[in-house]
Amino acid sequence: MSLARRVGRTTVVLVVITIIVVLTRREPVDRGGAPVDSMTELSPKLVGFEDINDLFASNEWKHSPYSQVVFIGIDGASWEFIDPLIEQGQLPNLARIKREGAYARLRSIPCYVSPPSWATMLTGYLPYKTGVYTYGKWDRSRREFSSVNAADVEVPSIWDVASQGGRRVGVFNIPMTYPSRTVRGAMVSGMLTPIDMGEPPHGRPVSRQDRQKLEFKDHIKSFSPVLKTAIDDSLNFYLWSLYDTADDQVKDYDRVHLEVMNKVDALAGDGAARSYTFHVGRFSPWIQILSQRSGKVEKAWCRAAIIRTPDGRYDTRLSPSFFRIEAPYTYPDTLADLLQTEFGYFVPSAFVGRELVADLTGDAVTHASYFYRMDDWDLYLYAFTQSDNIHHLTGFSPAAAEVYKTIDGFLGKIISDMPDDATLIVASDHGFGQYSYGVDLNLYLEKLNLLRWQDQRDIDYDHSIVFHNLWHLYFNHELITRGELKKRGIEVPPEQDPVDFLEKYLQESVRTIESAEGTLSVSLELQRLPDGGTGQVPDMFVKAAYDDYVVDFLGFENPHTTVLRGLKGNERWWHIRDGIFLAWGNDVRTGFDAGSEDIQDIAPTILYLLGLPIAADMDGKIISDILEPGRLASTDIYSVADYSQIRRETAPQKVDRESLEKKLRALGYIR
Repeated sequence: MSLARRVGRTTVVLVVITIIVVLTRREPVDRGGAPVDSMTELSPKLVGFEDINDLFASNEWKHSPYSQVVFIGIDGASWEFIDPLIEQGQLPNLARIKREGAYARLRSIPCYVSPPSWATMLTGYLPYKTGVYTYGKWDRSRREFSSVNAADVEVPSIWDVASQGGRRVGVFNIPMTYPSRTVRGAMVSGMLTPIDMGEPPHGRPVSRQDRQKLEFKDHIKSFSPVLKTAIDDSLNFYLWSLYDTADDQVKDYDRVHLEVMNKVDALAGDGAARSYTFHVGRFSPWIQILSQRSGKVEKAWCRAAIIRTPDGRYDTRLSPSFFRIEAPYTYPDTLADLLQTEFGYFVPSAFVGRELVADLTGDAVTHASYFYRMDDWDLYLYAFTQSDNIHHLTGFSPAAAEVYKTIDGFLGKIISDMPDDATLIVASDHGFGQYSYGVDLNLYLEKLNLLRWQDQRDIDYDHSIVFHNLWHLYFNHELITRGELKKRGIEVPPEQDPVDFLEKYLQESVRTIESAEGTLSVSLELQRLPDGGTGQVPDMFVKAAYDDYVVDFLGFENPHTTVLRGLKGNERWWHIRDGIFLAWGNDVRTGFDAGSEDIQDIAPTILYLLGLPIAADMDGKIISDILEPGRLASTDIYSVADYSQIRRETAPQKVDRESLEKKLRALGYIR
């Protein structure tokens, strides 16, 4: 059925009007690049369809041109950190992309933590439509949180639309993609994939008798005496040798040779030691070891290093052990076996200690390059999360700069490998900044007699009227009665609804929070969320960060001693709302400052570049400013009312969901 036969339908007319207003209406602003003379130049032809399957079957859509889109996410990246590094010449490829393309500050959603931010970025819908507000879902009947995952995203992502539209998609290490989804291509899930980690093995010296069981061969060439040490844990032997690769008469050990054998094989006289060679101060490749899990001995993987200490000594380090991922984290499922074979061990995004971040960033670059070469993708997506990891641990530090330099090197490689007509999009889910003070909102709610603790750690959800978690407030509606509130010292006027009164009471109360000394006061902003008190939607939202203070984001940590306190160490570093956006390549304006854009605009922009339809009920809009007027004039916008006909098939889960608290501990958000 042609568009002309649909034009008479009221629904299509409304769709067309909505798309025109939402997706292409922009004030013409000249910020550089090609001049903007009129709105006509910025307005592509609009082609509306009511049924998305009719659109995909139409001849005009089938013959519409499109080119490859590469999306690279850098979790937590902000211009406040990147711009100085660009000026110092440390990030030449990001400098090139910014100089030759378009860039902007990217405004995230109000709750700018990873799950809801990434869900909004890559669907084009805000949380009230995605259904993802925080890291967890609050079960009001059971009074507990469970971790969110891809199955909780209530709207299609861009790879769902692309797959149904016949595009070849590769989705790798993107947060909120576990469990993996059926796509026309391949998927490897990212952050929130269940990963079973064990504590680092505790080594002790190896006895002379046990050391002889290692098949160590002293064949390395060294220009200084070789230092040797041997340690074991309960199940594995490690024999270390340090040697010098420079013939400079200086005992400067720069290389490590490591022999590893599991003790079961060694004591039985079977097998041979596996050898690894790597730099001092860097971690080894993944080493297969034996480890205990749930009372059983199983194969696991870890990485090892020798670190030179400030006093000139050398110290061994073993990373946490990782067990084989048993969750459905790849599509097709056989891809998981391929990754194990190709890389020895594959770790999706995991929050790790400072010493391991740099090496895992290098691994991520290896993986991202491998995935890009895997197929001739129409849409390729990869997200680096080590940037967020290192900022949480060290802030804007030299260690963080090294992580960004590694990612920058990858960007240089990928823009050289991309086809000439491809487009690169780089974006972050939020930025990073430093704060001086923290507000423990749950402690304040306790002082208002609205929240009670079950013990020194856990909230008593049955007897708490309201509690705060990840910047959202949840009400126990069974307790919000005039009588119960009066017991807690809150008088509700007869003519007012208790829930409405409690909301106003909280909004007024949080404007009086002061430090213990009374020298500093804060004023928090609370707002009501739609449909509060039903389903999984939180009741209220608190603005998270202000000029110099941030609201503590977790609800199940031990309360602090004061409501308002000075922050110390790495807890001073936390998210800011503005992240980064860059576009480079096919028909992108050169050196164009797009000002500020919204995170929900990324999805419709990518879909437009791929010649795919934009849904009228999307909250995002196409970022048309960044494209040359000629591209806009020659490339139609395809529109549909919604994505209700998009198929989304999720692989069945084979493991139970972890509790939200355990998940956040693994990610490092609880320390």
